[in-house]
Amino acid sequence: MYRVPAKYLSSVAVCIAASLVALAWTLAPTSARAAEWRLRTYSLGRATQTATSFGHIADERSFTQGLTISAYDLLEDQSGSLNAYADAYYTTDFGIGAARRNRAQFQDNWNAATLRVGYLSWQPIRAVQLRAGRQTSLGPLAATDFDGFRLRLSPALDDDTRAIVGGYAGRDVEWTSTTYDSDTDDVQGIPASARLDGPFSKASGWVAGGKLGLRWDAPRRSGNVTFSYRRRWRASSAALAPEAGELATRNDRWIGSERFGVAADATPHRRFNLSAQATYHTLLGAIDRAGVDLAWEVPKLDSTAALGVEHRRPWFHASSIFNLFGAQPHQGVWGQWELEAEQLNTEFEARGWGRVYYGQAAGSRPLLPGKALDLQERRWGGALGHTTELFGPGRLWRWHTEVSLETAATEPGGEHLLVDTELRMPVFPEKLALTARALGLWASPEDATDQRGWAATWVVSADIPVSDFGTARVIAETTHGTLRQATTSLFGTLDLEFWP
Repeated sequence: MYRVPAKYLSSVAVCIAASLVALAWTLAPTSARAAEWRLRTYSLGRATQTATSFGHIADERSFTQGLTISAYDLLEDQSGSLNAYADAYYTTDFGIGAARRNRAQFQDNWNAATLRVGYLSWQPIRAVQLRAGRQTSLGPLAATDFDGFRLRLSPALDDDTRAIVGGYAGRDVEWTSTTYDSDTDDVQGIPASARLDGPFSKASGWVAGGKLGLRWDAPRRSGNVTFSYRRRWRASSAALAPEAGELATRNDRWIGSERFGVAADATPHRRFNLSAQATYHTLLGAIDRAGVDLAWEVPKLDSTAALGVEHRRPWFHASSIFNLFGAQPHQGVWGQWELEAEQLNTEFEARGWGRVYYGQAAGSRPLLPGKALDLQERRWGGALGHTTELFGPGRLWRWHTEVSLETAATEPGGEHLLVDTELRMPVFPEKLALTARALGLWASPEDATDQRGWAATWVVSADIPVSDFGTARVIAETTHGTLRQATTSLFGTLDLEFWP
């Protein structure tokens, strides 16, 4: 997701509007209802007052307006081969005073436009798909947002098997071409004022990757295996400002990373599923993510059982604040059991997990390639929950509750208890529905000298249908806890969808 700075808002808004109008004018159907168009618009208002630790009240009065346009079968030949999709929104916060609107840390909250997705997809035959524009690539290496092109080929090898060959390349949306490029940020993510209009504003990141795999789908058995590769790179500060990097070598002028991944999924029986995945990070010099999951449907007990193991070794870029106190490397195992009790109109769920966290010796730089990790802490936890349908006079109420507890099996210790309950009540069918939710968190510190803390949130919302095209919603939320005073927020949303 890429945010457009306020100083570029007018030109970007004009470009987006002109592009949408041109697309609609060029590709609009000449015969009635040959192509299918859908338009969805949503509005979100938020008003909050928060008591800060500095003794003053922070106001937020934000407004967001979003628009989604989708078009199907633009060639009007009933093949569905050419389609388009766009999603953008505008947001502003009237609570930000004039003195703060030009500060770097507030530019994304004042008068900002964001283009989430916008692409044109062409699939002349089942085995070929080409997509151009702002889009997301999914796979073993997680999601990647980029502006560019993606080609996917899936030729049939036999009646049940298809090959998967694909590639993509374009501008990396996460590494933006603005002054918020991570190479110019300090540890808190705020650019230095001297660099706001310098050569760093011309930085641009790029991403390219591909995948190769097989997918088979027999009447009773199915599965797939996919190998993926992704490279991300951008110019460094030495390349953008030679006077600041005279001693830099040629290799220092580009910053990048590579990841390799493999994922497999198999269903040897209709009641059994096995999946596994692993990724290798070249900068880390190790496997940063791996896991194996099993799921089994138990027919006689009307239940489902699942087991899994996981390995995580997080990696963040050099200026990320998560390198100071972010996620720790860990390995773990988990299990889950879901039971459907039809006589009680209830689904029960039980989960359990255990993790081993790792750290490094004091004074060493964290997560360097080749560095051994030391055992730091063992933790385990469990959760119980239910979802119950309550039948009233002509109405169906839905009640969900979950209680989870996590504790440490080794020093330094610390426990967390979370309670979450929600009740949805259709007061007047198809006219008014109320939802009430309460969350409570209790935590004991790792250090016995610290104070125990708690936090609680209460939410009440009302949903009102707007004809047959959407829903209006009003939400009230109150939060209170040990570290903050009571804060109340009011939200209002209007979600509409219509088509010819």
